[in-house]
Amino acid sequence: MLTLTKTLTLATLPQHMVLVEGGEFEMGGKSILNNAKPIHRVSVSSFYLCRYPVTQALWQEVMGENPAHFRGG
Repeated sequence: MLTLTKTLTLATLPQHMVLVEGGEFEMGGKSILNNAKPIHRVSVSSFYLCRYPVTQALWQEVMGENPAHFRGG
């Protein structure tokens, strides 16, 4: 079994966050899908992302709810 970290808790979460720099890109294209048209410029703000997968338990501790349908942990 692969164990990524044993210390990913609410208290240690900040040290596992990585800054993803925001930027702009062109989204859309020539596709048969209507939601891909027209090509348009999108701006994304910088944000932080956890470098490890987040368990449902940690999600619930941070967000206060667990919207997942799977309840196996």
